[in-house]
Amino acid sequence: MKAMELQKNLENLHGYWHALGAEKIGGVFTHGSWPNKQWQADFAFAPQLNNQVIEQDKVFATVADTSKVLSEKFNQLKSQLVIMSLNLNDVQLPSKTMASANIEVLTGNTKSWTQACSEAFAYDIDDAVIQQLTSNPNASIIAYYLEGEIAGTAIAFQTGDTLGIHQLGTAPNYRKRGVADALMQFLLQQAKDKQCSWLTLQASQAGLHLYKRLGFKELGLLSSIVAR
Repeated sequence: MKAMELQKNLENLHGYWHALGAEKIGGVFTHGSWPNKQWQADFAFAPQLNNQVIEQDKVFATVADTSKVLSEKFNQLKSQLVIMSLNLNDVQLPSKTMASANIEVLTGNTKSWTQACSEAFAYDIDDAVIQQLTSNPNASIIAYYLEGEIAGTAIAFQTGDTLGIHQLGTAPNYRKRGVADALMQFLLQQAKDKQCSWLTLQASQAGLHLYKRLGFKELGLLSSIVAR
């Protein structure tokens, strides 16, 4: 079961990253701009990268054992995320709350959303990449509003019976006000409405408590490797 859950998670991440605009060269997918990732479809470590430097402005993502792929000469570990999934058949539907009235799925201009998401994650996001996602039938760009401003962001991306959660963040001025929890309740409902069986994500340490409380299970680590 764990292997199947991991596969669904990674297939969703691959589909999402590919939808952001990526070119495949020699079995490796590479973004031309944000999010500046390199990866293989199965998230193994590309053998050819053992003997060459990862592109200076890219991050290579892998589930491989980093002790076997890191090189003092070529690359180093930047960060790790916890791969997690939730079986929706085991989850009771959230009750409708007033919070959902503050949530909008964007279909037009995404500039304010991109700015809020950039502030939430403390890095620059390419709005052109986000804007083109609005025409992708598998993607939903989600904004949570407080006091007339975008306080929280998320992207939902569907692959088969799996709904992946990406870019779930809270703008600095609105933290500790239940924004992430409200977004998760909305995403649970959306996944049920789409008749999905699985909800997947890749979590930082900051989000682990919330996701564990909701019933997400840890499946492994997604490591980000950068050029030394």
